[in-house]
Amino acid sequence: MADLSITAASVLPGTESEGAQFEHGIAAVAVTAGQVVYKDNNSQYRLADNNDTSETLSVIAGVALNNCAAGQPLRVQTAGPYTVGATVAAGSVYVLSATPGGIAPVADLATGNRTSIIGVGANGSTTRVVLRPWSTRAVRP
Repeated sequence: MADLSITAASVLPGTESEGAQFEHGIAAVAVTAGQVVYKDNNSQYRLADNNDTSETLSVIAGVALNNCAAGQPLRVQTAGPYTVGATVAAGSVYVLSATPGGIAPVADLATGNRTSIIGVGANGSTTRVVLRPWSTRAVRP
């Protein structure tokens, strides 16, 4: 399989009544809606990556909800259901991919990748994921 093919214009936040949670901050790099981000030592957002030698890059803050250039404001969803902008399978687990900012099915984890769970495909939907970031920091043998 491959990373989800996310259409940035189709990424939509969940609602607070559904349990969605959000953060706002500044992007340290260019970010596209739907990409997975982490917070650096300066509390700015960068693209998360599961195959970098620094485990910090695999500690997920959430999913970007808007496009922006470095130095611009970024809204990040940190929990709850959202429209991912791609086709997903209900009940399937999705993880941070080896492509910076990417999302992949759990079956795509390769030897040496860190296991950082994004969430699970929402019940009864082919477009929504229930975001529950869990950065285990474990490296797949």
